[in-house]
Amino acid sequence: MSRDELLQFEQGRRDVIWALGGMALHADLFRQSARLLLALAEAENETWSNNATGVFVSLFSLGYDEVAPTSLAPEHRLPVLMEALSQGELRAELALKAFDAALKVHSILRFGGDQPFRLNERVQRWMPKTYQDWFEAYKLYWTTLRRALRQFPPERRRRGVGILLSHTRELLSF
Repeated sequence: MSRDELLQFEQGRRDVIWALGGMALHADLFRQSARLLLALAEAENETWSNNATGVFVSLFSLGYDEVAPTSLAPEHRLPVLMEALSQGELRAELALKAFDAALKVHSILRFGGDQPFRLNERVQRWMPKTYQDWFEAYKLYWTTLRRALRQFPPERRRRGVGILLSHTRELLSF
């Protein structure tokens, strides 16, 4: 569907967003689900926090175990964000919001319940083996965004630098 068609998509939108969020729990369905949520977020027509934008952004949280948004490790989620950064201004802004969510150490949230998408299959959410592994995930997202700043136009670069600076104190204490 085109962006204009997705802007008009209202009836059933909540169900689609909920289903895509549930599908993204599964590593093999993450990329496709995230890309579809990104398309819906680009054509956002809802104002509450668990809209398409909120669910897309939350997929990149580095929370683990019960608050992990997916079973897919953070390094395998990152290509979706890098792809979005190069797909126009609106998608790049959504990717920056996701980087912002990923770099949060405190106040990690997860939308939705644990209702399985596949027949009673319990999803084993991402769990780092050590705290060092968890720290490495934060470092990966930080350095990836920092390196990407070089190619950004000035306004996006300012936004990216602002995200990095806003999480500096929190990450240094971590």
